[in-house]
Amino acid sequence: MGLVYACIAPHGAEIIPQLAGDKLEAFSATRHGMETIAAGIEEHKVDTIVIATPHNLRLRRKIGLVVTEFTEGSLKTESGSVQLRFKCNRALAENIVQEAEKAKLPVVAVNYGTAEGEASCMSMDWGTLIPLWFFGCQTRRRPRAVIVTPSREIPSANLVEFGRLIARTAEKSKARIAFVASADQAHTHTTRKDRMAFIPTPQNSTGLLWTRSRTTT
Repeated sequence: MGLVYACIAPHGAEIIPQLAGDKLEAFSATRHGMETIAAGIEEHKVDTIVIATPHNLRLRRKIGLVVTEFTEGSLKTESGSVQLRFKCNRALAENIVQEAEKAKLPVVAVNYGTAEGEASCMSMDWGTLIPLWFFGCQTRRRPRAVIVTPSREIPSANLVEFGRLIARTAEKSKARIAFVASADQAHTHTTRKDRMAFIPTPQNSTGLLWTRSRTTT
C-alpha cells in the first residue's frame, strides 16, 4: 500500500499523563497535538509505524535499522511509570536494509538477544516509547514498528536520500505505513500559548502533521 501518513512528534515525558505529575496542565496543548496525530494514524488504518529516533543506538557514521522481532521498554518518573512492548515489522525493515545497501548508503541491520523469537527484542529509548505510547497504545489497533536510528555524523544528503528510499520501499509493501520523525525541536518551555501550536497541513496534503515545540523568548 505504501506511505499513507507522516508526522514530526515530540518525546518529552511530561506529555504522557501518568508521567506528568504537576505539569499535567502545562503540557495539555502538546498532549492534544499527539492525540490528534494518533487519531489521524488510526483514521488512515496504519498497520506499521517507521519511527526515526535520535536517542537509540548511536552508531558512528552509520544509519541503524533495527531488525529484531520485538521492541519493548519502560519509562519512569517520580509521578509514575509506563511500559510498552511492540511487535516489529521485520520484513519491511530487512527490505529497507537491502535497498539501502544497493544504494550504497551507510546502513547497518541491528538485532539483539537471539536471531529470532521472543528474545529477539530491542530496548526502546524515550524517543521511541513516547510517540508509540500515543500512536499504538491509545488506538484501537496496535501497529507494528520499525525503528530507525539516523547518524549525525554523515552528510545530510545521505539522510535525505535514505528517507526517499524508505518511501520507495514502502510503496512496494502491502502494509499501510506511517513515518514518524521523533524530535524535540527546542528543549525549552513557556506558558505563552502564542509560542506553542499544533499545525495541521491543508486537507489535500498527504497527511503530514507538525507538532511545533515550545520556545522561550
